[in-house]
Amino acid sequence: MFYWDNENKIFNFNKNNIFFKIIEEEGLDNRLINNFKNLIDSKLEPDINCDTGKITFKLATGDNESQDNIKISRGEETLFKWATFYTVLEYAIEILKEKKEDRSINLFDNIKYILVDDPISSIDDYRVYTVSVQIIESINYIHESNFGIKFLITTHHALFYNLLYGKLKNRNKKNDIKSLFYIMSKTDEGVLLNQHTDEFPIAYHLTAMEEINQALINDTIEKKYYNMFRSVLEKFASFLGHQHWSDMFERFERKEELKKIVNMNSHGKYVELESRYLTNEQLEIFKDSFIYLKNKFEIKFKSEEQ
Repeated sequence: MFYWDNENKIFNFNKNNIFFKIIEEEGLDNRLINNFKNLIDSKLEPDINCDTGKITFKLATGDNESQDNIKISRGEETLFKWATFYTVLEYAIEILKEKKEDRSINLFDNIKYILVDDPISSIDDYRVYTVSVQIIESINYIHESNFGIKFLITTHHALFYNLLYGKLKNRNKKNDIKSLFYIMSKTDEGVLLNQHTDEFPIAYHLTAMEEINQALINDTIEKKYYNMFRSVLEKFASFLGHQHWSDMFERFERKEELKKIVNMNSHGKYVELESRYLTNEQLEIFKDSFIYLKNKFEIKFKSEEQ
């Protein structure tokens, strides 16, 4: 559906694809742009040309830092693709609300399933949460409107899975929305599907700790790992009954420096505009604090079991 012209920094789309045909014919390009901008929270602006099938991006900061015709990051690309899907989904729901004889388009009349395949690749936890909320709200509205449409969602992302599971399992308990969750795993015989119950939890924070530990081993730590680390710390603190994650570092000599750096690197409003790399001091504090936490709670990693 999409492909890059790297030399000219143009994001091309297939004009014959049904999604863009709907966007062009129904005049949804401005809605798509707004949905994308609401997800990224930055000055990045797309220019969509439905006639040529070309999209360009610019960074409109309003000063000397403004840039035209730039190539966006993998995460921003993922969010644009999701915004495209979500724009059509949002419009389909609006059309299905109308009486059949009053609908301006009959393309959605016979939809039975909506498939969402891992829409959150390469994006940070905050935006994973935003996308999951959009999906859950769509599921809730479609169910309450009795459209008779079912969702099939697949993902390898533990946090995204947990967010959906946590929100929808409560609807299951009330017999409101019937949701089934399965975990797929590889075996010697092939692929195995296990139905997920509360006795079979997915521990996102442990998965994240494994990923951070591997990045430290490979010396590939970037700013995004501070965001991941903060999420892990908040889950640990909540489980242990602490008011703030920093309470777990009472004997860590660089506690105040850690708090400052974690806050700075995990909640920057324009993180897309900043370098993804850490200074030597930031990297040193990250490593020291991670090792402190690992030793304090005697955390063992799969990579260290051999």
